[in-house]
Amino acid sequence: MKLAFAVLVATLVTGARASASQSAGSVLEYQIDIDTAGGFIGGGRGGVTVSPDGSVWAARGMGANRQSSACRTRLSAEERQSLQEAVVSARRTPWPPTFNPEGDKGCCDRIKWTLRLQQPATGPAVQTFVTMWHDGNEKRLPRELGVIKEVAWRAFGRALASCR
Repeated sequence: MKLAFAVLVATLVTGARASASQSAGSVLEYQIDIDTAGGFIGGGRGGVTVSPDGSVWAARGMGANRQSSACRTRLSAEERQSLQEAVVSARRTPWPPTFNPEGDKGCCDRIKWTLRLQQPATGPAVQTFVTMWHDGNEKRLPRELGVIKEVAWRAFGRALASCR
């Protein structure tokens, strides 16, 4: 009886460790791209891509090729978890094309943010969600989109710091 109990405990502990390591290194089910444009000189602040494997590429300037950029980092386990939860929630409803209030065209040198969430091509139907907003309208974003933006943009900063 004691031996059976010890085997059961060992199995549960081993299974829990394996599960924890799998979730920390798990593949995400989407790619996130954030691009910026506009601002005082028109080039935005740069852009970031978070790939399904947790790699992050960043580049300054509008239209820069992030995949060829030396500015790279990886998401932490906590960031992956936060993004996974936010994406699951965000994908439940269609995204509006913009979170700007009606009539707000982003004047006065404000930064335009574009958030794109794309499920990788794993089948015939690839899901893509896209929305945008200008500086000052972040408060209009639903919580989950705010989390996606904040986590990805923090990773953007780390990636840029890696290539200076």
